[in-house]
Amino acid sequence: MPVAQPVRYEPDHRFLGAPFVAMPFVDGPIPGAFTLGDPWITGLADDAARRHLWESFFDALGAIHDVDADELGLRAGLTGELEWWERYLGWATDGSPPQALAEALAWCRANRPADEPPSSLLWGDVRLGNVVFDPERLAPRAILDWDMASVGPAEMDLAWFLALEQVTSDLVGKTVPGFGSRADSIAVIEGHLGRPLQDLEWYEVFALVRASAVSTRIAILFERSGQETMFKVGEDPTLAAAVRRISALG
Repeated sequence: MPVAQPVRYEPDHRFLGAPFVAMPFVDGPIPGAFTLGDPWITGLADDAARRHLWESFFDALGAIHDVDADELGLRAGLTGELEWWERYLGWATDGSPPQALAEALAWCRANRPADEPPSSLLWGDVRLGNVVFDPERLAPRAILDWDMASVGPAEMDLAWFLALEQVTSDLVGKTVPGFGSRADSIAVIEGHLGRPLQDLEWYEVFALVRASAVSTRIAILFERSGQETMFKVGEDPTLAAAVRRISALG
């Protein structure tokens, strides 16, 4: 699994006021948050090059799910994940979350899958924008942003990527040329896991709810500082997408 290493942990508070980690700089392009408009991705030679980039990204994701995470001390399982995000939403909104978001999270709790698949190490924030790429090999040099890492069904990681990519493509009406389809993404991860994915629609709703909780916190911080935010509290597209999906699922 490509990461920025070696990582050094410094527990002494005297340097920065809190424990911290340090790691080396890794050189290479990092796609922007808006993948469809990223100049490096769109500027690649052809669709075949973009396809290779996409495949390399998913191979790295599969490698993450192969890691034995039993001894890492991370939160584990759907019960812990649902409880963690309920606490996060309360903290992020000072106990006053948007009603639609609170209801969406309640729907996730009430409709959680009856059978929980085997657990894997989860990256958490599965996005091309969290990867430093090798521009020659079109493959990850370092996977970044592990602050949402946990242990649970690999469905959570794939659902995060698929749901957020779908929100973007719905907003602009197109996808990245050369990238694999939803069915392609599912097939690659199932191949790595050696099992079929389960209840993926539920995991995608849960991903949208989690993404909306993060967006809500960001919007609140912008408002507090007097800055203009892209989406107002309760009006972000991930929440709208979650509500639509819940309505369709019943």
